[in-house]
Amino acid sequence: MRLGEKCTLEVQPSYAYGRRGVPPVIPPNAALQFEVEVIEAERYREPESFADDNPDVARTPDEIAIAYEEKLKKNQMDNENKGFFDRFYFISPFQSQTGERPPWWLNPNITFVIVFAVVAFAFYLVYANGGIHQGYVDEPIDVNPFNK
Repeated sequence: MRLGEKCTLEVQPSYAYGRRGVPPVIPPNAALQFEVEVIEAERYREPESFADDNPDVARTPDEIAIAYEEKLKKNQMDNENKGFFDRFYFISPFQSQTGERPPWWLNPNITFVIVFAVVAFAFYLVYANGGIHQGYVDEPIDVNPFNK
């Protein structure tokens, strides 16, 4: 195709959304038609080295040192702006460099405390109702309900 040229592409349902479609926008088993126009184009240039594929990455020792110092300063500033509980987790599969935060029900700062409190309360109920016996039993306990 050349600059300014238009064409219509038809996509069969098996390659598009199939039997389900996307109700109410795209009905089931719909063939999709796209009108495509070339607005801008560049000539393909074969990369000469691996570095050509990602030119924004620091390559020389000086560039690497500068990038590292900038990253350290940024992390230090980010940590100064965070509170104690933003930086601390008991157990956290979500702590990452992307800053992804867990949903509140998966946040270990909340769930660990809740689970600990529930288990402690259940233990207290068992103990208070005589479920835990300290000492020796004088006579064997018959647990068979059919002997009565």
